[in-house]
Amino acid sequence: MVKMVGKPGGQFAFEPAAFSVQRGDTVRFVQASTAPHNVHFKKFPKGAKLGSAASGRYVIGPGATYDLVVDTRFVDGTYQFICDPHESVGMQGTLTVGTSAK
Repeated sequence: MVKMVGKPGGQFAFEPAAFSVQRGDTVRFVQASTAPHNVHFKKFPKGAKLGSAASGRYVIGPGATYDLVVDTRFVDGTYQFICDPHESVGMQGTLTVGTSAK
């Protein structure tokens, strides 16, 4: 589970900001602040074909969730993601998939 949280001074964050998974896992993003958030992959390994998973829907309201299924669209490697409206205030994270995920 990854929480989408508010921080002091108008900052927002993913907690944890870095995590590892295996193909077949589901990552649940949970809204834990009052601002709308999303998950948008900005950088990903060559060969990844994220399609609709490249940018998730907005999660609005405390306790709302967005589930990301890490399936065959994801190749092994490191993926950098942001929240579109809050990238400028530091809301970013790193997902590691596959054999390099230890």
